[in-house]
Amino acid sequence: VNNLILAAYVRQLGYYESETGIGNGLSDYIRLNKTNGDYGFFLADAMLKNAEKHFPKLFDADIIVPIPNYKMEDKASAVSIAKYLSDFLKKPCENMLVKNKPVHIRNKTNAQKKEIFKNHDVYEFNPEFDSIIQGKNIALIDDIVTSGYTAHECLRLLRNPDETYGQHKVKSIYFYCAGTTPFRFHG
Repeated sequence: VNNLILAAYVRQLGYYESETGIGNGLSDYIRLNKTNGDYGFFLADAMLKNAEKHFPKLFDADIIVPIPNYKMEDKASAVSIAKYLSDFLKKPCENMLVKNKPVHIRNKTNAQKKEIFKNHDVYEFNPEFDSIIQGKNIALIDDIVTSGYTAHECLRLLRNPDETYGQHKVKSIYFYCAGTTPFRFHG
């Protein structure tokens, strides 16, 4: 939670990717069908139904922004989920964040993650979107959160892409993810 403090509201669908591969029904379904092209549709649909009951802030979003993968064609990613959410909500989905390096932080210690992100060069904000996000509510979408370092870096970029430039004047940023790993709670 400490790594996600830049978000006005944080919500998780409830998918729990267990270390042993044993999880609840939703987790098992997702884990077993990750390579299926319908994965993004299934998660977006489940996230939307969850939001109707527990996360009405999602409907306040003006723009849906996925946390990007290094390979954008990855079907089991936040990009796929965000595109389906965008279609369901009739809101634009903008890839305004870019992943510059193929780094992976799963199974890394917090010290290793801190080292990876210390130069703020893993992700980048595309300045073409600066005027588009002014005064808007942004829904930042991710598939899996482990420790929150990636989400925090993307939230930082949406709030303040360049310390010398100043902050965007976004209204709010809501963070919504499909699930977590067991490492999320153990740091």
